Amino acid sequence: MNMNNKKWGRIINISADCAWGSPGEVSYRASKYAIESYSRSAAAELGPYGITVNVVSPGPIQTGYISPELEKSLIPEIPLRRIGKPEDIAKAVLFFTSEQANWITGQLLFVYGGHRMALGQ
Repeated sequence: MNMNNKKWGRIINISADCAWGSPGEVSYRASKYAIESYSRSAAAELGPYGITVNVVSPGPIQTGYISPELEKSLIPEIPLRRIGKPEDIAKAVLFFTSEQANWITGQLLFVYGGHRMALGQ
């Protein structure tokens, strides 16, 4: 893509697969839900300028905060049977920055190995 002749840009925000809320984490989760709403509005406003706005919503990612005990309890809840790695999120962000995502905007992509997937149970 020739950036000198085209108006374009990419904004990728990060949320969390728990954004809809939970007692005890009101501020954190409300901030994640707000970034999702903000991103949809920004996608509508910035689209005419060729700027896409999308959200990556990670599930449990091992960044040092997940103890071995917590990991053991989470794995049965994750269909892919592993805790995520930072590289999993980086790959999703890289996709949204790519030419392959040039007609995708206002989207929320869960990167969570199926964690919290609605199965209608």
